[in-house]
Amino acid sequence: MKCLHTSLALLVCIGLGGCAEFPHVDSAWGHAYANMLHVQTLRPQDIAHPPAHAPAVADGQRLENVLKAHRKAVPAGVSKSVSTGQFQTGGSSGLSGGS
Repeated sequence: MKCLHTSLALLVCIGLGGCAEFPHVDSAWGHAYANMLHVQTLRPQDIAHPPAHAPAVADGQRLENVLKAHRKAVPAGVSKSVSTGQFQTGGSSGLSGGS
């Protein structure tokens, strides 16, 4: 019975601890992640003012050449259908249980 009372008291303390506020922890919440992003960014000042449009580093002709190269890499004789494995659930698998 004493173990039950101790367990119940511990459970109540843990439950009330979840409702408590921790201003020191809450004030620093997310700063480690923000600092990591800041350190890993090449030019952190650009994060505050992102560009309105994506950089124009690819043109249509270049992208077309890339697509042609990818399409040439796949041989023409490859079939469109891919055979899938056959899986059976339940039933006998050909292995006997013991005899």
